[in-house]
Amino acid sequence: MTWDELADRLRESGALSADWEETFRALPRDRFTPARIHHGGEWIDFETSPARWSELAASDLPLATQLYEGTETPSSSSSMPTVVATMLRHLDVADGMRVLDVGTGTGWTAGLLSHRLGPDNVVTIEVDPKLRATTRSPTATDRAPGCLCPLGAEAPPLQLSPKGSPLPAQHNIESERELWDTYASGIKDNVFDAGPVFRWTQYADHGPGPELLGAPTSALEIGCGTGRAMATLAEQGVKVTGVDLSPVMVDKVAERWGPSGVQIHCAEVLDYLSGTDETWDAIYSMFGAVWFTDPLKLFPLIAARLNPGGVLVFSQPPAIPGAYGPQGMYKGGFAGRALYTYRYSYTPRRWASLLLRSGFESAEAGVLDAPTEGHIGTLIVAARTSTA
Repeated sequence: MTWDELADRLRESGALSADWEETFRALPRDRFTPARIHHGGEWIDFETSPARWSELAASDLPLATQLYEGTETPSSSSSMPTVVATMLRHLDVADGMRVLDVGTGTGWTAGLLSHRLGPDNVVTIEVDPKLRATTRSPTATDRAPGCLCPLGAEAPPLQLSPKGSPLPAQHNIESERELWDTYASGIKDNVFDAGPVFRWTQYADHGPGPELLGAPTSALEIGCGTGRAMATLAEQGVKVTGVDLSPVMVDKVAERWGPSGVQIHCAEVLDYLSGTDETWDAIYSMFGAVWFTDPLKLFPLIAARLNPGGVLVFSQPPAIPGAYGPQGMYKGGFAGRALYTYRYSYTPRRWASLLLRSGFESAEAGVLDAPTEGHIGTLIVAARTSTA
């Protein structure tokens, strides 16, 4: 069986996803398989048995590359291609992401990641110096370069939490409240004097309107800002509630739009959602709280507070390529009092994945182009809970 024939089988079985197929075919396992492999109780050497070695390298079998001394137990192996393809499919990477590969082994997995994401975005580390010295295949010289990512001691340290995942952003809510109070105090009065407006994008008269929410009888805006979007829904007969972290903003919105029937609460969004029993048909955010809150904490709370078949829609600027996860942001330049917050940025595919993992039945995400070519577009994401 050739490598392409194996790739065909893995595609048919569903183990190899379409987004990994090109990389998988471009980097066959033999380019990262050591000259000596152990299989069936014997060592097969590329120099003495090249045909058998090549046959095994192209097979869907795990291949031992190192044994514990005095035993037949592998201490390192080249994993079964089905397992590698399945693992990469579940990894759910997107262009621009950075990956740490722990346990280089033969370097094949790191090579696949490096081919897909770029060598600058992949770091692989290996504790065994013998393995670090043997990550190059005898077929790599004339067919392809070996592993393209940094190896061993060159790998930079990664700060980890006790559970082994990267540490989350350390939000200081009181500091962030002061930041948003400063922002609210700087908004000109004529902004609040203006009439209702509902706009997902940063451009006037561009993009969709409230129809993305469907026909809700109740709605919650998280990070409601000036309240003009809430006022638009209130005019349409929707029972609308808003929550904002800034007391200054909440006071201004209550004074301006309270008479129209909107309800406004001053609270941190995670605290508010976890402390209320109220549910809504729609929850939305326009460059608001979704942008500034950890989605792993926020999305499950939103899903729990939506009525069956309820919808979440949010918009914000798209991620800068290569800059994903929480991004720190100072308020008012880089001099003076250190007020900062975090903005969360991901690819559209990653946003959809986060929503599906948080209890939503469906999710769609995309970037709407700006009205002027070359200008910043708008990320718009919509997700819906089950009707059951």
